[in-house]
Formats: sequence, C-alpha cells, structure tokens
Amino acid sequence: MNTKKISIIVKVILGLAAISTYVFIPQKGVFGLDNNQDTQNTDMGDTQNYYDKLASNCKTKASENCCLASVKAMKACNCTLVPEEGCPAGYQPEAIRCKDSYRWCQPVTDLTTQAPAESIWKVFQDSRHTFQFEYPLEWKVENRRGAIRGLILKDEAGKEIISVDTGVNLAIIGISYCGAYPQDERCEVLKTINGSSVTIDWDVSGKANAMFSSQDGAYGVSFTLHKINSDTKIFFRKILSTFQFVK
Repeated sequence: MNTKKISIIVKVILGLAAISTYVFIPQKGVFGLDNNQDTQNTDMGDTQNYYDKLASNCKTKASENCCLASVKAMKACNCTLVPEEGCPAGYQPEAIRCKDSYRWCQPVTDLTTQAPAESIWKVFQDSRHTFQFEYPLEWKVENRRGAIRGLILKDEAGKEIISVDTGVNLAIIGISYCGAYPQDERCEVLKTINGSSVTIDWDVSGKANAMFSSQDGAYGVSFTLHKINSDTKIFFRKILSTFQFVK
C-alpha cells in the first residue's frame, strides 16, 4: 500500500472519529438544565421527571416547604432553572420570597397585581379576632409587644413588614385623606375575595395604610405597610385582598 493510500485511510478514520465525537457529546437543551447540579442527567423531554427530581432535592433543604412551593410554581408555568448565563430575552428570573426557593426563568409579565409565586400561603385565624387573612408561607404573625390589639407580620428574615391594629375606634378618627379625596392618585381601591373592597392610601407619612370597617361600623382593622417597594406592595395587595370578617 503506497503512502498516498495510507494518507487517505488515516484522514477517513480521523473524520469518522470526529463525527462520532460530535454525535455522542450530550447537547445542551432547555435553558437552566446544564448549569445546576439539581438537574444534571435530567431530560426535559420528561417534564414530570424533571420536576420530581427537583422536588426530591428539596428533602435536603432547611426549608423543605419553601423549596417544594417553588417547584410547584415552576411546574405551573412549565419553567426551568436560571442558567449561569442568565435568562434569555423575554424571560426574567423569578423565585418565592422565602429561604431555599429555586430560581427559574419565567416569561416577562406585568407583576403589579400578582404576588411573586405565592403557591403556598397560610391563613391567619385566631379566636380572639373576628377576621382572617392569608400571608406568605415563611412569614410569621406575632402579637405586638405591649399592645393589646396589635399584630406584626414579619418576613422570613424577621423584619417587620406590616403592622395590624385590630380594634380601631372609627368614631374618633374622623374621615381619612382617601375618604375626602378618593380620586387622588395616591388612593387605590382594591377588590377582596368576598366581593367587597378596601382603599389603600400609598402615602401616609411614607407608609401605606388600608382600613377595613366592621359590618356594624363600630370598629376597624387597620393594616400599615412600613417599607414601600415593588415587592412589598405586591404582598400588601395580596394580603389585603384575602381579608374577610368571620362570625
């Protein structure tokens, strides 16, 4: 066999080897799968297995419920984890505002009326009070120290976000700013789950306030948001929308 034929055979062998290498190297798939150890060797073609694997990894987390809630939220939008290079155009990172939540890429939407992935919320009920409302899974409701009728809602970091006065005497407080100027841009009317509504005043000395009146008009329940930003406004609206008096 001459040198020319040997050279051709070697080139053919090298070419086949290159093709074989290309074919059998795992190709990158849906964003978010290749850059997180929780999803290695997971085929997004089997979406149920993908989310089952994420849920299984939640067992190792300190806050398993939070982790599972984020998986539920991801599954609801058919979303995948945020890759190292970030979310692609038209998507934004999303997560539940609690410890051990996964972060995923979700289509960009108007979040002004939606609480961030609030898949699991708790219901506040107490025999001492004639009302109930929902609040985030990782938050806590505590009695205000030194106050008979005060409640505090704290986030997962222990920061006071919302305070509640559970027994406002409506006869002595007079008319509110939004009661006098309901068309002012700082006043927002919010619908609640029981079909009623409440007015939010977004500028009460740098805070936000909303007042619910009891059915007989004898007293009110006042919610005050102490730090206003895009995230807390969403949670405040959501909490208020779930408020209702109970017998």
